[in-house]
Amino acid sequence: MDTVTANIAAEERFRLLVESVKDYGIFLINPEGDIESWNKGAERIKGYSASEVIGKNFSLFYTPEDILRGHPAWELQQAQVDGRYEEEGWRVRKDGTRFWANVVITPLRDNSGTLIGFAKVTRDLTERKQAEEKLRMVNAGLEKRVEERTLELKEAVSLRDEFLSIASHELRTPLTPLKLNVQSLIRMLKKEFGDTEGDKVMKLAGTCDVALSRLSNLIDNLLDVSRVSNGKLTLNREVVDLSELIDEILVRYRNEISSAGTEVVFQKTGSFTGFFDRLRIEQVVINLLTNALKYGNKSILEISMREDGNYFEMEFRDMGPGIHPDDHEKIFQRFERVLNNSAISGLGLGLYISRQIVTAHEGTISVNSSPGKGAVFIVRLPKTEIKS
Repeated sequence: MDTVTANIAAEERFRLLVESVKDYGIFLINPEGDIESWNKGAERIKGYSASEVIGKNFSLFYTPEDILRGHPAWELQQAQVDGRYEEEGWRVRKDGTRFWANVVITPLRDNSGTLIGFAKVTRDLTERKQAEEKLRMVNAGLEKRVEERTLELKEAVSLRDEFLSIASHELRTPLTPLKLNVQSLIRMLKKEFGDTEGDKVMKLAGTCDVALSRLSNLIDNLLDVSRVSNGKLTLNREVVDLSELIDEILVRYRNEISSAGTEVVFQKTGSFTGFFDRLRIEQVVINLLTNALKYGNKSILEISMREDGNYFEMEFRDMGPGIHPDDHEKIFQRFERVLNNSAISGLGLGLYISRQIVTAHEGTISVNSSPGKGAVFIVRLPKTEIKS
């Protein structure tokens, strides 16, 4: 077989191969866009037989809107400029239905570089397009449900915070005069019976006073949670000596310290005066003190104050059960208690509120602890300019 005969045979086999392909529409277009060949895949995808399309312009398969904007001719131009053109878009079958197609157009040139036509390959991707659209709709539905659920949760949180605020205020209304009356009763009993007589009555009255103080603190904490959630935690700054503040609190809490069987050692050098919210910093100190009394296992509580660059640093060191490193951040979250001891009261709000207060002062509060080795709480407050 000579070379010419072999080439003719090869071309015939290639033609038969192209014509027999059913999954791809493969056909030739002349430079003007008229169809010159048609394979079985093109017939299957587009619904036209070869006799119905050969000689007609390939724009026959495009949507009216694509034809109106001259898109078929533009595709041929782009194929000539870039050497290849590919896109996905809607095409039209013989029965008028649309399908989603991937098309590749390749310009064909002779040995001299003259354009002699185009080869076009079409794939029907309608099933994939439909699957993608279904997935998009499912995702859109899920996003909508998530958005709706998020709004519901926000409303629930808002209602909860509103309830906490209202409930706290309502509880505080009768609590304040009750506490004042109990304190007045203690003073009257002390005056009436003296320091040694009526010990039982005095003890009962003192117990009531402690219980009222604890209830008052819980209500204050609930109010603060509501304020933090609503962005209403404000600071009323004044000149405060932090070491004097701690001294005052330790005197005020001497009965609680004694009852807890704890010895407090306060180490300080000099004064630590800055511009702080006195009541809020007092709240932080009380929270850390009472926390140590609860969990300190009747050990020595060491409190120290020092200067560290541009910061005042308060440290509360106890020898309690300690906290696992995985829980160091958890204990500063709302309603979190890492030690499940039912004998220890509290809502798990003290450290959360303390962090909010310290953060509002542009400071930090952290813990250094591990199981069985006690805990060290460190409060760092920036030195502030004392306003005259």
